[in-house]
Amino acid sequence: MSIATSVLVRPSALLYWYVLGLSVCAGAAWLCVMVWFSSLAPWLFLGLGLVGVVLVYVLTQRELRGQQKFFRIDINGDGFFVLRRLDVWGREITSTSLSLASPLVLWPRLLLLTLKDEFGEKQRLLILRDSVDATGFRRLSLALLWLAQAHTQSTQQKNVPGGNF
Repeated sequence: MSIATSVLVRPSALLYWYVLGLSVCAGAAWLCVMVWFSSLAPWLFLGLGLVGVVLVYVLTQRELRGQQKFFRIDINGDGFFVLRRLDVWGREITSTSLSLASPLVLWPRLLLLTLKDEFGEKQRLLILRDSVDATGFRRLSLALLWLAQAHTQSTQQKNVPGGNF
């Protein structure tokens, strides 16, 4: 079986909605705590909470827009990764050789990859289901599952003590 695959990853549209939902939940929690522990001017705390939620959401969106880019993940038959960052027109900006590191999260609608470059620096990639087409997501998740199992088996074989006792 060959695990070689190449997948184009686009910025996720759902990630913005997830961040908005988390911001609203954080604002509601802030409001509940402030109303519960304070009998002084709950409208003041409501206003502060609303401003805080909007501020957190805007700053998070700004940070996400700066980090989310198009990229292509190429996995060769040996399990090594090449991460190619692309511009909007599909031209390559940078290319980095990486290998899979722990932890690896494989969920039905989310992949969280921890990749290590040749200098030992780790970077994490969050890939949501809407970032990749259906066949690309399936191929990528199967290749990652195979690599994780191969890595686990090789680690177990290295830890086997020698001798007959």
